[in-house]
Amino acid sequence: MKGKKQTNKAKEKIRKFQEERIKKLHPEWNGEISNLYHRIRHSFEYHQWRYRVFIRDYFICQECGEKKRGIQADHIKPFSFIIKENKIKTLRQAINCEELWNISNGRTLCTPCHRQTNTYGAKIKMNSSFLEEKQNEGEFTRGISVVAS
Repeated sequence: MKGKKQTNKAKEKIRKFQEERIKKLHPEWNGEISNLYHRIRHSFEYHQWRYRVFIRDYFICQECGEKKRGIQADHIKPFSFIIKENKIKTLRQAINCEELWNISNGRTLCTPCHRQTNTYGAKIKMNSSFLEEKQNEGEFTRGISVVAS
């Protein structure tokens, strides 16, 4: 089969097989959410948001103050919480969600500093009690300066 083009029907069959295999290997896997997050993070709007955060912060890590190559844009109020709170189910809904693209909710961090945040990756479960506690403490608004977008 090397060098042969696959039909769309064959590609769909392979994709379904792979999804079923992943579901069997990891019962908590949710293809819809994973696919939505992937589409949002690879959208033009997301790349534009990241670049605007980098420009505002002069490409400098906001924790250690160093200008490094491996910088990342971090949502202060977690990305996944914004998706859940606004009940976003489609890419179009995400694009229309102003809170997701507000650069005041972003900061530039180098990779080591980003890994030390309490919301990096899958360190925490985004349950409502945790988020209410953080909002009451002002965690999501501390140090945010409002910048016109």
